[in-house]
Amino acid sequence: MPESEGAAHPGSQRITVLHRKKRQLLTALTATYAEVMEIRPDTIRVVLHQLPRENWSVAGVTLADSGQNESICTETAQ
Repeated sequence: MPESEGAAHPGSQRITVLHRKKRQLLTALTATYAEVMEIRPDTIRVVLHQLPRENWSVAGVTLADSGQNESICTETAQ
């Protein structure tokens, strides 16, 4: 059954915020790198690689096991 135009899935606002933040990060990284290295932005490639919480550890304890939250996104969707 199709969702209505205005319907939002739980967590979808957070995903939208994260996607916007990622776009901002990629734009800023590209602009800064191009400026510092004195190269054209269209020659720059950036890859964001996000590790699952169970694949990231501090002092041998995974973030999943420690309860730590590696996310710093605190902005809410408007």
